[in-house]
Amino acid sequence: MKKLLFLLIWLPQLLIAQEIKSITSDEWNQLVDYLDQEQWEEASKTSFGYLNRLSKEEQELDQAAMLRYMYLLSQSGMMNDRKLSKDEAFKNVKEFKGKTLILPGHPLETKQGFNVIHPANNRADTLMITQSNHKATNILCFEYVILEKKLTMAEFEMLKGKIGRVKGKLKSIHVHGNFLPRFQLFITKATMEVE
Repeated sequence: MKKLLFLLIWLPQLLIAQEIKSITSDEWNQLVDYLDQEQWEEASKTSFGYLNRLSKEEQELDQAAMLRYMYLLSQSGMMNDRKLSKDEAFKNVKEFKGKTLILPGHPLETKQGFNVIHPANNRADTLMITQSNHKATNILCFEYVILEKKLTMAEFEMLKGKIGRVKGKLKSIHVHGNFLPRFQLFITKATMEVE
């Protein structure tokens, strides 16, 4: 069931991923499997390898933005599992600052929760995602999203229960936490596709 849900979260974006000819659909599926099974080391190696395969032109495509996020998430998982130090994980992803990321789809909710998009501080001008593992026992990322087209709380409430997919520029990235470290991302100039 988890795998089906995970695939549904990424599937709409992966369907358009065929623009990148250097990555086959089987390879995309393998990467999604690693992420779904929380095999962070394999997901990290795989997504990094795919990123390095891309031509300069392909680096600007949406699929590269998805790969960057997949790599970033896997680095956070490894850091959280203590397989990478905070400094190593940050060093591996700091070059993504200023680049576009595409996040997986999440349900839109008015209350804070794990793996949902919700208003930060009860205001819809900044959205937040607390990205965690499947069991919601480890936080992997705190993601703050500033939409280009601001939403009011009334507009956001009308979207409750739908799936939102965020695309935006990574303005900054920090590492937070000592016992279970995680990334804190600030994403600006963002758009959100809602289904």
